Amino acid sequence: MARAAEQAPWRSSEIDAARSKLAEADEQVERGHFGAAVFFVYRARRIATQLLREAELVHQHPDAAFVRGERVNLRAGPSLEENVLTLGTPVFPERDQDAWVLVRVSLGTVGWIHNSMLRTH
Repeated sequence: MARAAEQAPWRSSEIDAARSKLAEADEQVERGHFGAAVFFVYRARRIATQLLREAELVHQHPDAAFVRGERVNLRAGPSLEENVLTLGTPVFPERDQDAWVLVRVSLGTVGWIHNSMLRTH
């Protein structure tokens, strides 16, 4: 978890969730529920593995950017009238169109975001 927290600090809520799962695993061990403890350790490991993959992607792409703000919409097209898509951070810019940037999120979704909502790492 420490390595995931260090390499993907932008995912602090997921890191907290994984740490919570590890704490629950410890509690289950104290109760003698080893199967439940293994389950919680496995869940924490899955989260850490996903975060480390995302961090590797970010470090491999020098053009990676991060969404500025907590409530930013990723849109289907370069306009406020377009449908809102699922948001993910970090994002990888693909191309610009006026004040909009076509980006790909780490899970593969592609959409548009206003360039004022991005910051480079």
